This record gives sequence, structure tokens and C-alpha cells, in this order.
Amino acid sequence: MISLLASVRNLEEALQAAAAGADLIDLKEPSAGSLGGLALPDIVSIAGAIRGRWPQRPVSATIGDFAAFDHEARSARAAAVAGCGVDYVKAGIEPGDQAGRALRSLAELRLPSLVIVFLADRGVD
Repeated sequence: MISLLASVRNLEEALQAAAAGADLIDLKEPSAGSLGGLALPDIVSIAGAIRGRWPQRPVSATIGDFAAFDHEARSARAAAVAGCGVDYVKAGIEPGDQAGRALRSLAELRLPSLVIVFLADRGVD
């Protein structure tokens, strides 16, 4: 089975993608980085609008890009995004000496909706 994920940055794009049949609406702001995140009120608004018209359509949102060592801020943002009504929360981890700690700190949140994205644009560790 083939599914279509549509990455969108605002409500208008989300509604267009959903109406066109996208299977998963992914909220992100590419101009803010590889996993650039939207403002929390925007995530809430977009997720609510999609739920109102397409209740079964999954919605994901990225948390934004964080420095490899910024574990506390990354985890806080992941928890905040999880509270915005999305089905999946995407958090990135870069390779390097902080990757294990980053993964452990996110795992401690015990978010069933968390999707870890291992960034490999500079190689795989």
C-alpha cells in the first residue's frame, strides 16, 4: 500500500493537502530547518481544522531543530507539541556524542506518539 505524506506550513496548505487526498498531514516549517516547527497555536489550529473535516486523517508535527546538547529544551518542546492534538510528534537527533543522551531524554517522556528522526545528512554514526 502506498500512502502520501504532505508537509504543510499553514492552515491553507493543510486543507488543500487533505482535500486532495493526502494520507498524512505533516506540519513543519522548512525555512526554519530540516525539522523546523510551527508555533504551538498554529499546530493546535491546523490539527483542529483537519479533525473537524477529516476526523480519521492523521496529523504529525515536528518540534523544530535543536542543538545536539539542548536535551531539556528538545524534550519540553516534544511534550508541548504532543499536547497540541496531533497523532505523531517528530523529533530529530543528530549523530555524535550527544545522540544517546538525546534519545534517552526523549524516551523518558513516554510519549506513544513520538517518532524519532535520525538525521544523517552529515553521515551515520
